[in-house]
Amino acid sequence: MKNINAKNNTGKLAGYSALAGAFLAVGSEAKGQVVYTDITDEAVEIGDLFFLDMNADAADDFLFQATSTSGGSWSFARVFGSITTSVYAFGNSSNEVIGYYGFLPYGSALNSGDAIGTGGDFISFYNVAFLASIYGGVTYGAFADQTDKYLGVKFIVGGNTHYGWIRMDGTVAPVSLTIKDYAYDATPDTEIAAGDMGGGGGLTCETPSVTVVNVLSTGAKLAWSTIDGASNYKVRYRVEGSDTWQKEHTAKTKIRLMGLDCSTTYEYQVAAVCSDGVEIGLSEYSEIATFTTGACRIGATDGEGDIGLSLSPNPAQSFVNIYADGFTAERVTVEIFNVIGERVASFEMNYDDNMQLNVSELQSGIYTVNISDGMQSVADKFVKQ
Repeated sequence: MKNINAKNNTGKLAGYSALAGAFLAVGSEAKGQVVYTDITDEAVEIGDLFFLDMNADAADDFLFQATSTSGGSWSFARVFGSITTSVYAFGNSSNEVIGYYGFLPYGSALNSGDAIGTGGDFISFYNVAFLASIYGGVTYGAFADQTDKYLGVKFIVGGNTHYGWIRMDGTVAPVSLTIKDYAYDATPDTEIAAGDMGGGGGLTCETPSVTVVNVLSTGAKLAWSTIDGASNYKVRYRVEGSDTWQKEHTAKTKIRLMGLDCSTTYEYQVAAVCSDGVEIGLSEYSEIATFTTGACRIGATDGEGDIGLSLSPNPAQSFVNIYADGFTAERVTVEIFNVIGERVASFEMNYDDNMQLNVSELQSGIYTVNISDGMQSVADKFVKQ
């Protein structure tokens, strides 16, 4: 058997089990209980395996593979519902995907809202379906060069059949898949619509209003309005022109994005997740907006080793908010120097989003703030009125 790089995500998805539970929503009888899980986009490239555990029970349900034949004349991405070999075994022989038969069995690329249930055209040919492939310059498969399409699935848990969807992109030059998120209905034998994240449509959630608080060379801080009933917020961002979103979750109304490339424009959006203890509602994402990171610093590598500092308001009368980027320590030393270089204050602070200086007792003038974690430091000036 070919030695390939196995990306087993069972451990990683265990970290999302609490999140998956948070998305459990009891809707109408027709909608059942939809469990939605959002993950960091997972790229499955040539030589990769990606195991997906739909319901976080530590038993993998589907296996995605991207590979090519000897010499590379045929490259393809496919999905398995089960495999039993002398090397490993997973899944259930009744785990299947919605698809169609051509020269090979293929998985269908569904659109948002398409029904996935007992009436679906599930295929069972050796529990495998091809998604995107290229042979002799000709492309095959419904996911070839497609974005945000849904794979309809059914899988077995404790003898019961559950229906779900997996959202992904597919390419053929080179062949790859990008798995973005997925959901299933926890009520056995209950139909689910592609893209349904739960909530039953009975709980509405307002869209946050987002602002950019501060932008540095390799980081940015976003803040947004508090939404009544929101339990957490979903943040996504990407390099302008890219198809792939980076995703974050937070219960706060602000977030610090770090490790960004300098001199680069990013797009961002925020959505609110609301809960009344019974139902879950997901707001629309805010309109796409952009920010551009600061200029690259000499000797710094984009996204690595770059630190920055910004102070506001500036000039200041009572308080100065500190926005620092690039430190890895949990605590930093903050020093304030007057215009002739005398240190007028020094103290330690937790390195987080809430660093603030009380400067009300300082005399009017120009001051320098220096922040250090013992390994690196950065300084900036402000005017005290």
